[in-house]
Amino acid sequence: MSQDAGPGSSALTFEKGACCLCGREDGEVVVRGNDPALGSNSPEFAFIRCPDCGILFLEPKPTAESIDLLYPDQYYARDFRAIRQAAMHKPSRLKQRLQACILRSYGLIQKPEAEKHKSSSHRAPTKPLAALWDFVCKTSVFPLAVRQSSLLRTLVYNRRLFQFRRKPARVLEVGFGNGLLLDALSHLDTELFGTEISPEACKVLAATLGVHTFCGQLWEANYEDNQFDLVIFSHSLEHLADPMRALREARRIIAPQGAVVISVPNPNSLSARTFKEHWTGYDFPRHLFLFGSDALSMMAEKVGLRLQTLHFPMEASLHHLAESINSRLGLRLIPDVASRTLITQLLYLPIIVFKAGDILTACFSAKK
Repeated sequence: MSQDAGPGSSALTFEKGACCLCGREDGEVVVRGNDPALGSNSPEFAFIRCPDCGILFLEPKPTAESIDLLYPDQYYARDFRAIRQAAMHKPSRLKQRLQACILRSYGLIQKPEAEKHKSSSHRAPTKPLAALWDFVCKTSVFPLAVRQSSLLRTLVYNRRLFQFRRKPARVLEVGFGNGLLLDALSHLDTELFGTEISPEACKVLAATLGVHTFCGQLWEANYEDNQFDLVIFSHSLEHLADPMRALREARRIIAPQGAVVISVPNPNSLSARTFKEHWTGYDFPRHLFLFGSDALSMMAEKVGLRLQTLHFPMEASLHHLAESINSRLGLRLIPDVASRTLITQLLYLPIIVFKAGDILTACFSAKK
């Protein structure tokens, strides 16, 4: 049974929600809310926790036929400007050299062959000096530079995920959204792929970054078995009508030594319990499911993936917390830069330690 959300939502229709893992339609109502953008006749939404799996599912949820209406090109418009500017305004040669030096020091890129040959001809006594210089830079100069650059923060803070065996590494982002993550990865030795449901988003990323884009769902792209070294779901899995199907497909297309990385809002966070319907992780009705770490691991196990690492990224979690506070107050009181200040991070650290951060990132490998 479906229902129309009213004139403010065009042809958007809804149906009964259910757990994406076991199919149960009952459970504890965790929170209720709505989306004013859908108009005065918008239904009231609820996130219900499945008693068997712990997954939160949206009730009612948009039908598969109408879900694309939630993502018009205007939804991406501001992000299009950001990625176009990043592609058009190349950094100065000095900045490029500094970025390359930092990425090399953290093992993300290698020296060009010419530099390797030149350095190999140096006498042995210069090696301790080079090691000392690298140590000094990594403990003083480089961290300051990294904190000032969103590109470097993305690559350096997540460097353990980007240590690829194959060069160039094949990386796929499912639901790449604004494309800024792929832009950062383009600075490494990678061949980039991405899926999105927006034709305009695919067109922009293909034109600006040369990404191999596919407009549609992951399972419609028909990628080859074992094709990718890394498959990324960065705040996209919670948007999918069938996340289990997407995970099965991701398992099929990763290489034997590849990985699947998933970043999602953490419904078990302190912020979710504190701010309730104002917590931005709920995002009615675009987020169809929400997964805590246990639920995410259970889903991954079902498709043949094994959890390798789990962490709660500090800066992303703080940014999410700031957005929730601003939403609760109805004004933009906390600026984006607050998530990068040392005092704020120290205050938030206990929440991270107790695994109650706003964002969780899990890395999975294929079961042997």
